[in-house]
Amino acid sequence: LTRQGLPDLGELTRTRGLEGVARGGDILHGDQGTSADILMCATGSEVSTAMEVTRKLELSGLSVRVVSMPCWEFFDSQDESYRRSVLGGDFTLCVAIEAGIEMGWHKYTGRDGLIISMSGYGASAPEPDLREEFGFTAERIIKKIKSRLPAPI
Repeated sequence: LTRQGLPDLGELTRTRGLEGVARGGDILHGDQGTSADILMCATGSEVSTAMEVTRKLELSGLSVRVVSMPCWEFFDSQDESYRRSVLGGDFTLCVAIEAGIEMGWHKYTGRDGLIISMSGYGASAPEPDLREEFGFTAERIIKKIKSRLPAPI
């Protein structure tokens, strides 16, 4: 239910996503409880951007787990083992993509996580122009992520 013309994530959201919505959040890409270079959380229209970013990061050899988290309240009400299965594991960087304010995302990314968000109210313009202006294109997000990862040896 959005005004944006978002890509259809296909079977991914029809299978894994259905249960996840009812539980407030679930893994859309990657495996439960395993380690990855990046844990990326997103909700709503940002999920398709997270998946685009993931495809490009994986082409460069990074491993990524993508979590769709449409409702923090539902997710936080799940038992500890479920929450750990979704967010658990070792990650070099935890990222949240939020086209709103960052408030609240630190609970999931940790103090050292990267939150790509808005710092102001917004603007009115065509959607592609706004994505570029506020840094929500895949290329700009990838640049921010790579700037926070340790330099390769």
